[in-house]
Amino acid sequence: MHRVLSILTVACASHAAASEAVTRFGIVELPRLDLPGDTFTNPIAINDAGQITGESGSSLTTIGMHAFLWAPGQPMIDLDQGAWPWTTGLRINQAGVMAGDATFCPEQDGACAAQPILLQNDGTILELGPVYVGSLVVTGINEQNQVIYNRADEGDSFSVLPHQWSPSTGDSMLPIPSTSFTGRALDQNDAGVVVGYSLGGGYIPHIWTDGTI
Repeated sequence: MHRVLSILTVACASHAAASEAVTRFGIVELPRLDLPGDTFTNPIAINDAGQITGESGSSLTTIGMHAFLWAPGQPMIDLDQGAWPWTTGLRINQAGVMAGDATFCPEQDGACAAQPILLQNDGTILELGPVYVGSLVVTGINEQNQVIYNRADEGDSFSVLPHQWSPSTGDSMLPIPSTSFTGRALDQNDAGVVVGYSLGGGYIPHIWTDGTI
């Protein structure tokens, strides 16, 4: 009998310990921008302070999507200045500065174009490079506000070229080996060192330092 009670005591204690270890999550519904039409919000990136960026917009094509900044306990800020049909915040650093893109699409059939942008938390938007007809993917921003992205021309999605934009030097294409036909910048640290890879005769991992491979 004592053995049975001991087993039950250990089992109950183990269950209680497991219950205490369960993490409880609270849910906060993000707001939507006050725009005409059926609106929705797509959060994409968050920093350690809980600031969130992404896109919030409307089902109406005349309204499109707007990049936003939201912080706990604060109203959502519309970062779109109306110069672009579609803006998106894709990455955010610890200072609340965001990197994203602005998209332009023709009213009729035709290829969309995109441009990398830097979005300050005061609503200022800085164009980081030319408008590219094709694909554009922003992959990082560090605490120096350096931005990395990858882009490919229309109809040539395999030939992706990595870029880094810096406040001091502007936009630069990161070099890839002469034997490679494509490369991608995946992440960077606060010193501006970029990690990524290229393809061509095999998979080749790289780091770029000061723009050199």
